[in-house]
Amino acid sequence: MAARIVLFVLQGGYIAHLFSGNIERVNSACAVGSHFILNNLLHFAFVMLFVRSLFGWAELIIILNFINLSSLYFRHNAYARFIHLPVVSGPLAWTFVAIYWNGAIMVPNSQSLVARIFGNVFIWSILVYGLFFILAYKVRILQETLLRDTKFFFRTTRWASISQCSPPRSVFPNSSYR
Repeated sequence: MAARIVLFVLQGGYIAHLFSGNIERVNSACAVGSHFILNNLLHFAFVMLFVRSLFGWAELIIILNFINLSSLYFRHNAYARFIHLPVVSGPLAWTFVAIYWNGAIMVPNSQSLVARIFGNVFIWSILVYGLFFILAYKVRILQETLLRDTKFFFRTTRWASISQCSPPRSVFPNSSYR
C-alpha cells in the first residue's frame, strides 16, 4: 500500500512535467500520456473488482494492464527518470507482482500440492522478468521497484513461505532480502 501511495505522489511530478517550460520534457510526458491514463483506469477497475471479491475478472484486468504497461516499456524505455519511474517502471513492477498476488488469492485450495508446485515455479518468473529488463535494457529502476514490490508480496501472501520463494544468496549476496 505504501509503495502505491509513493507511486501516486511521484505521478504528480509526472503531471507537472506536462506543464513544464522545457518543450523536450513536455513532449516526453505527452508521449506516454495515453498509457498513463489507461494504466490508471485499469488500476481503478482492478481495485473495484478486487474489493468485490471478483478475483477472476480482476486478474483479467490486471493482465490487460500488464500488456499495456509492457508495450509502454518496450516503446518508451529511455525517458528521463522522473517520467520513467512513476509512469513506466513503477506501475509495471507493481502490476507484475499484483498478477501473482491476485492469482494467489484466486486459487481455491492454495495449500494443495499442485498449487504449491505452481507457486514455487511461477515465483521465480519475478526474478527472470527483472533480470530480462536489467540485461536487455541495462535498467536499475525496474530492478529496484520490482525487488521492493516482491518483498511486499512475500510479506503479505500466505500461499508460500518466504524460504520457498526467496532467491538464493548468490543472486543477491549483499541484499537485506532475508
